[in-house]
Amino acid sequence: MDPKLDSEGDGLSDSIEYLFGTSPTAFTAQPLRLTSLPTAGDATLHLSFSRRAGITRPAYTYQTGGDLLQWNTNENVTEIVLSSQITDGVATETIDAAILVPKADANFVRILWQP
Repeated sequence: MDPKLDSEGDGLSDSIEYLFGTSPTAFTAQPLRLTSLPTAGDATLHLSFSRRAGITRPAYTYQTGGDLLQWNTNENVTEIVLSSQITDGVATETIDAAILVPKADANFVRILWQP
C-alpha cells in the first residue's frame, strides 16, 4: 500500500483511512473531532475518532505542537474506548483521547501512523 495514496481525493491517505476504519474508495468527511478543556496550568485536548479494532498504540502516536512546523511526540495521552461497532463488515472503536498540552496561544495535534 502506498502510504500517501488518496484513491478518492478526500484529503485522507488510504493508509490513514485503514487506521480510521473508513473506505479508501468513498469520500470520507473529517473523521477527527477536537475539543479543548482548560485545566490548572495546562490544557487538555480531547480528540475523538473512529479506529479500526485491533490497532492500538504504539502502532500510532500523538504529536503536538504550537505551530504546524515543529511536532513533538506526546506521551501524556489517555485513551478511552467509548463504543464499538461494525460497519460494512469493518469492526471499529470510537476513541476519546485526552491529550495534556501546555497552555499556549495555539496548540495543534495530529496522529502519526506509519503502517
